[in-house]
Amino acid sequence: MVNPFSKDGIITKVTEALPGGGFITGPIHAAAGNQYHAVQAAIAGFGTVAALPLGPAASTVVGAGTAGLSGIFDQMGLTAIAGFGTVAAWPLGPTASVIAGAGTAGLSAIFEQMGLSDDKKHESVSAAERGDYEGATRVLLEAASVKIADNSRELSAESGGRRSLKSIHGTYLRAYDNEWKADLTSGPPREWERWYVEDWGGKVVFKAIHNPGRFLRAHPDGGVDLVDRPQDWETWKPFKNDDGSWSFLSVHGRWLSGRQDGSISTVERCNEWEHFWLEWW
Repeated sequence: MVNPFSKDGIITKVTEALPGGGFITGPIHAAAGNQYHAVQAAIAGFGTVAALPLGPAASTVVGAGTAGLSGIFDQMGLTAIAGFGTVAAWPLGPTASVIAGAGTAGLSAIFEQMGLSDDKKHESVSAAERGDYEGATRVLLEAASVKIADNSRELSAESGGRRSLKSIHGTYLRAYDNEWKADLTSGPPREWERWYVEDWGGKVVFKAIHNPGRFLRAHPDGGVDLVDRPQDWETWKPFKNDDGSWSFLSVHGRWLSGRQDGSISTVERCNEWEHFWLEWW
């Protein structure tokens, strides 16, 4: 089975990282005829649990069609789902009707494939059996949000420590001492290529070895530089790829990328140039 946190194990990592991201990409996937991706975007936690495999769930929305899926997204609204803690405020009616189409067997399969607890599965299925599909949906989304948060924390902890970041080109991420600049340089890694990768509760920050501290920052336009203190733009969501490398998603929904000429930036899609190997120092 493909690692659900790898590049090939999710729809796009953008929808996983950005609350509400699934509402943006779901209709696009559906319009392209990709019902599997549309299901992940629509049902998989509104962009918060899209990293989890939901194969059997695909059959639950095939009948909805593009217009039906777009209606689901429109009725839910992005502002209502800005955070995990607002589950109770979500208008779940449209999605509940989709979940209803899966039946209790389909609902059970969703819980099992996502690796959610049996207690939550029984709670959700019991609600569905009573005809309370909104209740069943709410239990599913709450359990899935907790699951993805736990997995994110595990990944960020695993990727942390004293690390050098090696690109697919064999070059290493370097932080300058006399400029607010970062790029890639040839190995072996030396002092400027040494980083502290710190776990920030499901995300990471990259702190250069220099004193005072310098942190890797992503700009909305794709630029990457250094700054003296970490805030939102300095946090990255780690994803482990099947080849043993890691990919890092910025708060803007763009991927840390290293080019052959040694420059770094963030890009919209995650491919080979967005893979980095973490080496201890």
